[in-house]
Amino acid sequence: MTDAQIRSQLLRKIQKIPDDKLKELNEYITKLEGQPGSKVKVLSYAGAWSDHNLFLFPHK
Repeated sequence: MTDAQIRSQLLRKIQKIPDDKLKELNEYITKLEGQPGSKVKVLSYAGAWSDHNLFLFPHK
C-alpha cells in the first residue's frame, strides 16, 4: 500500500469517528508529530557531529 493510499484510508476512517472522540484523536496525532523519528526532528541533527574532534572518534 502506498503512502497516498494509507492517507486516503485514514481520512475515510477519520470521517467515521464519532464527534466525542475527535479531541482524543487530535491529541494522539499531535503526540505522534512530536515524537523522535519525525522528519523534522531527525533533520534538525544534520551536521551535528561535523565539527567534533576526530580523536574522539578514531578511524580504523
